[in-house]
Amino acid sequence: MGNRQEIFDFQAADAETVKELNNDYRTVAFLASESPALSVNIYNRNAFNAKQLDELDEVKKQIVSLNLNKMPVKDEDLKRISKFENLRKLDLNFTDITADGLKNLTSLKHLQSLTLSGTKVNFKDLQAQIPAFKNLKTISVWETELTQPEIAQLQKSNQKLTIIGGFKDDGKSPLKLNPPQIKNSSTIFAQAIPLQLKHTIKGVEMRYTTDGTEPDSINSPIFDNKTILKESATIKAKAFKKGWYGSDVATFDFFKSTYKPDSVNLLFPLNRVHQAEGAQTFFNHKLGVIGANNPAWANNWAGEKDNNMAFLSEFKKPVMVSSVGLHYMIEEDTGIFPPEEVEVWGGQNPDKLKLLVKMKAPMPAKGDKPVLKSMEGKFKPETVSYLKIVAKPLSKIPEWHRNSGKKGLLLVDEMFIN
Repeated sequence: MGNRQEIFDFQAADAETVKELNNDYRTVAFLASESPALSVNIYNRNAFNAKQLDELDEVKKQIVSLNLNKMPVKDEDLKRISKFENLRKLDLNFTDITADGLKNLTSLKHLQSLTLSGTKVNFKDLQAQIPAFKNLKTISVWETELTQPEIAQLQKSNQKLTIIGGFKDDGKSPLKLNPPQIKNSSTIFAQAIPLQLKHTIKGVEMRYTTDGTEPDSINSPIFDNKTILKESATIKAKAFKKGWYGSDVATFDFFKSTYKPDSVNLLFPLNRVHQAEGAQTFFNHKLGVIGANNPAWANNWAGEKDNNMAFLSEFKKPVMVSSVGLHYMIEEDTGIFPPEEVEVWGGQNPDKLKLLVKMKAPMPAKGDKPVLKSMEGKFKPETVSYLKIVAKPLSKIPEWHRNSGKKGLLLVDEMFIN
């Protein structure tokens, strides 16, 4: 869709409707602040249901971009997509569609970009279907059964179209691998967890480290599906393959959290906008992310500004604890700061708790990039039935900030008791 802002001739959808269409498996967002156009992203393969497309009926005129990569989308689901009459960009990489199913989309007269990599498309059907797409500018067919001569043939008979084919390894133009991805559904664990890495390209060697250093192609251990993590660790992983450039480093944080309280009671209400799952937020094994367009941003952060973030948790069977950690966000630009101080109190009687540890987090400097951090307070092992954790938001944002003197917003998504 180029960098030039396209002018659309349809009305914007109701902002409240757009907001309601966002959930854990689907984001619906305005393309730009002044634009009526919407882009939709659907993810979580296991939860996919074609009804998620029907639910978009109210905004079918406004959707210009739809990303269904890696979803189990079938040919018959494409009929549902044909209702999005203003669609410009459709991503169907690694879905279950065939080239024959594309005939369901030929009514999309504005469609400019179509990605079909990793699908079962074949030459004969593609050859038949492509001419029906009048405004299509690019189509990608990586990792399909199409051969180089077939791709060249398609390109020749469709001059107006750019066909992005697979990688042909002639040794002259190595491509860079994309980084490894993580398969673990959560990176928080009680006793031990198998490390599960994956890569989209076959035959890739993934190497990793657990000590914070950058993996290399010679000395770092090769990922073999046998690694078990028993302590919190930062995993750094890179992908390597002969004839390709090594990938960038992917970083994954794993957190050990041995104990989950039987009950958690907030001592002050959370910030109105950052409720997450209330008192359950801190022990639900759901980590938040940076980036306000992502559901994990909206749904997983508990926030405090005017009160302390404080709760009393109870263990029906006493536990021996020696450390408490918390995972928080820093985004100095928007006034999200680490806690000024965290206190951990514990004991057998909720009215007679003793202070086990006090900790402070380093503060960011002006212009620091947004980052997720964790802090941990260690203390002499103590058997407790009750733990009270008090995290104090920053009372005064530093002088150099545009909101100097105001309180900082504290966002925490998880705590770890070991």
